[in-house]
Amino acid sequence: MSVERRSPVAVDGKIGSAPDMLVWRSPVCSAVKSLGPGLQTKGGGDGMRTVNRRQALAMVAGGLGGALVAGPVGRASAADQSLTLYVFRGAQGILGPDGKGHDAIVPSSFVVKVGIPAHLTIINYDEGAHTITCKDLGLDIQIKPGKEVGNTVQPVTTMASFTPSKKGTFRWYCALACDAGGHGWAMEQGYAGPGKEGYMAGFIVVM
Repeated sequence: MSVERRSPVAVDGKIGSAPDMLVWRSPVCSAVKSLGPGLQTKGGGDGMRTVNRRQALAMVAGGLGGALVAGPVGRASAADQSLTLYVFRGAQGILGPDGKGHDAIVPSSFVVKVGIPAHLTIINYDEGAHTITCKDLGLDIQIKPGKEVGNTVQPVTTMASFTPSKKGTFRWYCALACDAGGHGWAMEQGYAGPGKEGYMAGFIVVM
């Protein structure tokens, strides 16, 4: 596990650096059994193979048309400033350094342009509600919970928009109690504030 102060991000197809960003890199996915349509993996003895967080992000990126870039960082579409985020529950196999599954929003960090409305499509595969809360940007996006059907959860989509008014790197976190299956680890203090970065906290880079 390592913490990097700077991480490459893509803006308008160019690779640059986002200053003062903390990016936590660690293996967090193991035996991903159902991360949504087209995201199952095969190859292990039980028909599944173990993947790490980077590989899981790459699989999700295949469905986002390249909206994700190296590490847990995505960027809004240059044309219409839109981005799709996914909420996964710990039971789906997103593991922390403690070896337990934890709730996570993927990508946890993303890039948008200042002064242009950003449209978020948030697909929640978790039975619990979440938020993307960032006081510096005036954000408190309420993410609707997934629908429990027997032992499974049907994803529920939340649409939200905001217009960033200033440039910079801003930290968000989930303000609702969650990650019960992981004993609340994802809600504990992270490197730079409440919530663990890469799980229930992350960064919004406004360019």
